[in-house]
Amino acid sequence: MRVVVGSYYGDMLGLDGSLTAPPGADEAAAGEEEAEGQQLQLAFSYRAHIGCIKCLALCDSGPRAGSLLVSGGTDERIRIYDLRGRTELGELQQHKGTVTALAFAGSAHLLSASADGTICIWRVHDW
Repeated sequence: MRVVVGSYYGDMLGLDGSLTAPPGADEAAAGEEEAEGQQLQLAFSYRAHIGCIKCLALCDSGPRAGSLLVSGGTDERIRIYDLRGRTELGELQQHKGTVTALAFAGSAHLLSASADGTICIWRVHDW
């Protein structure tokens, strides 16, 4: 399992791990013992944006499934990351307001929305 979070300060963290029940735990006793089976480790950390991060999207189809991550924030930019290579691929600049929503449409396109009232459609293969 991968958990990706963005912060008010523009930092982005990726945590990898699993949520498994401890050996011998049954449904009734899973309450407090459940924490023992949770193991998350820092996978990556980026100073992604100047302002706060408002949205994240992970591509879940095609050849880059699970490795292509985008983030949007109050700095009006969309940053692109390759999680397999652990590198930043670049940034997209079109919006004139906070980037408020990001979503992949299959593996070919990214949709972005902004507080400026615009929606952009980006071709993924361009980056």
